[in-house]
Amino acid sequence: MQPATARMVRRRCCSSPVRRTTFAELDRKESAGPRLPNQLKYNIRPCRYVALNYVDAASLAFGTRTFTLAEFSSRMGSLRAARLLSEMKIRGHVERTGRGLYRILPPDERLDFRANEWERVNRILLDSELPMAWTDADAVRMWTGGRYTVSPSAYLKEFHIEVPDVSLGDWRAYLRARRVSTDPRRRIGSKVVITRTRTFRHSVHRGEPVISRRRTLAMIKNHRGLYANADELLED
Repeated sequence: MQPATARMVRRRCCSSPVRRTTFAELDRKESAGPRLPNQLKYNIRPCRYVALNYVDAASLAFGTRTFTLAEFSSRMGSLRAARLLSEMKIRGHVERTGRGLYRILPPDERLDFRANEWERVNRILLDSELPMAWTDADAVRMWTGGRYTVSPSAYLKEFHIEVPDVSLGDWRAYLRARRVSTDPRRRIGSKVVITRTRTFRHSVHRGEPVISRRRTLAMIKNHRGLYANADELLED
């Protein structure tokens, strides 16, 4: 029995998986460790209890001057300084000025990724072989040649399309497969607002499908608070 028991224990020990330290545990170690007076403890993810994140904290700590990885780690009090700086660089908040040297970019120098995302969604809609037509605010944009646009937010772009009832399911599956949101609760990025219709008719203006000029004109007149005098800008 003794050798068998030894083999069982040895087998049980060898089969035990190797435990890896998670980022949550690293965060707990950071918060439990000694804190220097000049350390700023923030999380890069939004938190309802904290008003700042690492980008804000680094901007306050370094301004626009260059700093090293060691300085960032010391002032921010983070065990993952290299990972944080890499992510901030990808997001366009930080630039690498030399070997081991970084600088926080001021807001006017940061990359604007909104246009790339909005162009991606616009191209996905137009490249689809499913029937659609621009409607609502996008119909006004098309018929005015882009001279009148409506947006609910500087951080959100809505794409309004009209589709026939029979293709509604196909449209939802098509957009879901390409990670395009149709969630009405979305407030950042882009989303597609789908209007379904039984009688699908559309025109073509500037090479793109859009509801008729007559319908667009009637819509503007019925919603002056939203479109004002956009009817004066309509193209033929």
